[in-house]
Amino acid sequence: MARKQQEQQSPILSTVILKLIQELNVDALSAKQCAEKVFDLNKKQHNVQSLVNEAYALSLQSGATVPIEIETKNQKKTQKAKLEPKYQENDMRLIVAKAKENGISAYEALKQAGFIRNPIDDFININ
Repeated sequence: MARKQQEQQSPILSTVILKLIQELNVDALSAKQCAEKVFDLNKKQHNVQSLVNEAYALSLQSGATVPIEIETKNQKKTQKAKLEPKYQENDMRLIVAKAKENGISAYEALKQAGFIRNPIDDFININ
């Protein structure tokens, strides 16, 4: 008879323990201890919510709650270092960058470097 009563009460007890751990962030060991104490004191009571409330109050008195760690989005972001571009000789990017420093337009700098030519000079050859 006592074994049947324990088998019937154990689902209620496990539900109380799970709610304490998952919903109320109580440490697993203290959740089990508090739930068993409350369950033993209130053997005739089968209301899960009231058992959870009493067990949670007991766990708060013993200070058994687990602190909640909240991660913010700012903590996960890392700053990327700007890479310095590696220019080769006669690189158009280098020519344009130097032109900006000297206050010359990119078109003029590329024209002076020989990248931009007059198309008429290529097709018409006057001797």
